[in-house]
Amino acid sequence: MTSEGVESTRPSDSSFSPVSQDLNFSDFAAAMSTFSFAFTGQLIMVNIIAEMKDTSEFPKSYVYMSVPFQALAFLGVGLAVYYYRGDAAAGMIVNELPFGSLAKLASVCLVTHMVVTFVIKSVVLCQGILASLRHGSVLDGMPESRLSWTVAVVLVVSCSWLVAQIVPFFADLVDLLGASFVPLTCFVIPILLFIRCIYDHGAATLGVSKGEMVVLGLELFFSLVLMVYGTYSTMAHINKQWHSYGQPFACHCENLWNTCECSASRMPSCPATANFVQVNSTATARMLGW
Repeated sequence: MTSEGVESTRPSDSSFSPVSQDLNFSDFAAAMSTFSFAFTGQLIMVNIIAEMKDTSEFPKSYVYMSVPFQALAFLGVGLAVYYYRGDAAAGMIVNELPFGSLAKLASVCLVTHMVVTFVIKSVVLCQGILASLRHGSVLDGMPESRLSWTVAVVLVVSCSWLVAQIVPFFADLVDLLGASFVPLTCFVIPILLFIRCIYDHGAATLGVSKGEMVVLGLELFFSLVLMVYGTYSTMAHINKQWHSYGQPFACHCENLWNTCECSASRMPSCPATANFVQVNSTATARMLGW
C-alpha cells in the first residue's frame, strides 16, 4: 500500500479520522472481542508453564517480551492499514492489499503464522484429549502410542476443516468466539478460581492487596458485560448479514481472485458496475442453489 500511495489505496468515499463519528458500544464490543481473540493465551499458558524447567522465567518471556511485541506489531499494522484505507478497511489485512507479489508474500507470512500458532495450540488440545480418554473408560490403562496420537491429530484436523467449510464467514466468527468463548475461559473462570483460592487461604497469605481485588472485580465485570452484550451484538450482526454470506461448502471467491466479479474493491481498474455484477451473480447462484 505504501508503494501505491494513499491516493490510490484510500477510496474517495472513505473517511479518515482519529475517532469514528459513528462509533457506538456495539462496535466497541466487537473490537474488544477481536482483541480478546488475538491476545488471550490462557488456554495453553498453564501447559507451557508445566513444560518449562524454570517457571519463574515465564513472566519475563510473556509479559515483558511477547505481549509488547504483539501489541506493537498489531498496532503498527492496524494504524498503517487505516491510514491507507480509511474506514473502508475491514476483515483480513491481506484482503486490503492490491494483487501482486507483495500480496502473495503477505499471504505466505500469514499462513506461516497461523500454522505455527495452531500447531502449538493443537498439540496442547490433542494431549488433553488423550489424557481425558486415558483417565476415562475409552483408553483406560492404555500406554501412549503413535497410533493414538495420529488418530487424535487426524480427528482435530478433520473437525477444523469441517467447521471452516460449514461456516461461510471468518471475521464475524472471530468476533463471536472472542465475545462468547474467550471471556468465559480466559477471564471469568481463571478469576473465579483465583477468588476461590483467596477464600480458602486468605488474601494476606497469598499476598493479594485490596487494589488487586478491585482490579479483579472490574475485570470480572467487564468480562461478563463483553460476554453477554458482545455475544448478543455479534449474533445480531450475523443475523443481519446472513443473506450475504453464501452457502456452506460454497466456493467463495470474494477478495481472492483478481477478477472484477470477485475482488472489485481490490482492483481500482474495475468499472463502477463491478460490485453490481458481483452482487447479482452471487444472488443468482444462491437462487439456483449453487
